[in-house]
Amino acid sequence: MNIPQSAHSRIQKHMGDKTHAFLSQVDNRLAKCIDTWRLSSLSFMPTDTVNLLFSCESGLYGPCVLKMCIPGPEVTTEINCLRAYDGKGYCKLWAYDLSDDILLLERVIPGHQLWAVTDYRERARLMAHTVKGLPVPYDGKGQYPTYLSWMAGIHQKLSNNGGMEDVLFYLNKAMAVYAELKQRHRRVCLLHGDLHQENMLLNAKGGYTVIDPKG
Repeated sequence: MNIPQSAHSRIQKHMGDKTHAFLSQVDNRLAKCIDTWRLSSLSFMPTDTVNLLFSCESGLYGPCVLKMCIPGPEVTTEINCLRAYDGKGYCKLWAYDLSDDILLLERVIPGHQLWAVTDYRERARLMAHTVKGLPVPYDGKGQYPTYLSWMAGIHQKLSNNGGMEDVLFYLNKAMAVYAELKQRHRRVCLLHGDLHQENMLLNAKGGYTVIDPKG
């Protein structure tokens, strides 16, 4: 499979000297997926993400997206999150191979991103309607990052780097707001973690389906 240089460059920035080893296995991993999930019509999907995406047809599941992920903990959290939602507002996770960091996902059709809606008021209305029912109670299954752990990690990095007092001021404000909300709303819920307009795709029913959760 021909992988564009732009994708090579993004992976290089993320993986460094492990890039060649990762890319050298792409064809073998694709061949394995083709056999396992009866895939055909594979086509590379140009995106800004560091992961490799391929549109395809599955003899088992129909139109799909094959997602070949950069190794890391987010692969497991995405799998767990998609399994927890099981297609309720999110794209379906049809199958996965954690040994190769690969997910076989429902292909949302027609799949236009929410930002393609030109009227910003209509975009806001559609986004509010879509996200309203997304948070679900955490059932205790699977390990996920939390907003507090993200903020604490950012705080540590900024403190170590120095010279970011203005950013730290607002981050401290955000952490104080989080602590207040945590006291007021004690139910622990599973959230998307990276929800924006490029992760909301127009589906065949005229609504929007969410993709690419961080958990």
